[in-house]
Amino acid sequence: MQEKAIAYPTDARLYEKARRRLVKEAKQEAIELRQSYARLGPRALRMQGQYGHARQVKRAKKETKKLKVMLGRVIRDIRRKAEGSGKELSAKLQESLRIAELINQQQKEDKGKIYSMHAPEVECISKGKVHKKYEFGCKVSVATTSRETKSVSIFKTSSGRSSFLGNTSRGRCARGLGSCARHCKNIAAPSRMAIENRWIRLMKRRDLLIGDYCCLEECRGSDF
Repeated sequence: MQEKAIAYPTDARLYEKARRRLVKEAKQEAIELRQSYARLGPRALRMQGQYGHARQVKRAKKETKKLKVMLGRVIRDIRRKAEGSGKELSAKLQESLRIAELINQQQKEDKGKIYSMHAPEVECISKGKVHKKYEFGCKVSVATTSRETKSVSIFKTSSGRSSFLGNTSRGRCARGLGSCARHCKNIAAPSRMAIENRWIRLMKRRDLLIGDYCCLEECRGSDF
C-alpha cells in the first residue's frame, strides 16, 4: 500500500478545490467567467467546518450544498463560454472539467469515486487497522531482479476502482526506479504452484518445531 499525500477527502473540500482549480485554469485560458465565487467559496467552506465541529448537521449540509451549486455553475459557465466563442479548450482544462463533473455528480454509495483533484487515481482501501480505518493511495508491488536485491520498478497492482486488499493483478507500471518495466517484455511472477509449495514447506517447518517442543516437554515430565 502506497499512500498519497492528499488531505482527508470530504465533499465540501472537494467541491471547493475543484472550483478553485477550474477558475485558475479558465483565467489562464482567457475565459472571463460570470462569477468566480472567490469570496463566497472559502467562506462557505469555513462555515461548513465550523457547523460540523459544533454538531450542527443541518447547517453544515446547507453550506455543503452551496459549495456544490457553486461548482456546478462554474462548470456550466466554462462550457457555455467555450461553445459561444468557438474556442477549443486545452487538454489540461478538459481533464479538469471531466474530474470536476465526476466530483459534482458522485453520490455516497457510488463506486469508483474521486477522492482527490490532483490525484484522481487514488483509491480508498480498508485494511482493518484499528488506528487507521481507511487509507487513501494505491496498492503497489515491488519487482526485483533475480540476481540482485536492487528495486527495479513499482507496479500498480490494483485491478480497478474500489478494490480490496486481496484483489491484485499484474497491472501497468506506475513508477520506474532504475530501468523502467514498461520496456521489459518478460516479467517473471511466481506461479501458484511455487507459492503453494512454499506454504507447504513453512507449515512442515512449523509442525517440526511444534513436535520438537512437545517431545522436549514429554522428556522433562518423565522420570528418567
